[in-house]
Amino acid sequence: MGAKCSGLGLALNAPSGLVRPAVLLLKGYEEMKRLIAVLAVLAASGSVASMAQASTRSYSLPTDGGKAISACLADGSTCGKPAADQFCKMAGYSESILFQRQAVAAALVLDGAQICEGDSCQAFTRIKCYTPTVEEQASAE
Repeated sequence: MGAKCSGLGLALNAPSGLVRPAVLLLKGYEEMKRLIAVLAVLAASGSVASMAQASTRSYSLPTDGGKAISACLADGSTCGKPAADQFCKMAGYSESILFQRQAVAAALVLDGAQICEGDSCQAFTRIKCYTPTVEEQASAE
């Protein structure tokens, strides 16, 4: 009525109905160990982290050709996020997620290659650009 299981380096004396579940548990344990080993290798290589992380970059005092970037587009009334988004898209990102601006004497208008001058001219002092992960893009669709 008892069964012996010595293929795994152990002798198991138990009723035959209990041997099979014990062997299945050991197989599941071995598969889990392999999965953990694979994930550890991927994590060490940075593959898992790079797949999960969104791409961001902060620009402090952003310039183009040495000129400060205007916080407004060429029409003069579209300012703030649309202008920061334009800068980020030109830098290869999807959009801006943060920006700061201040009054300046002159700044380059990105979408018109003009120079903004005067009391109403504002330039970005900081822009943070962002591109979502593949998973975030897929869940948004």
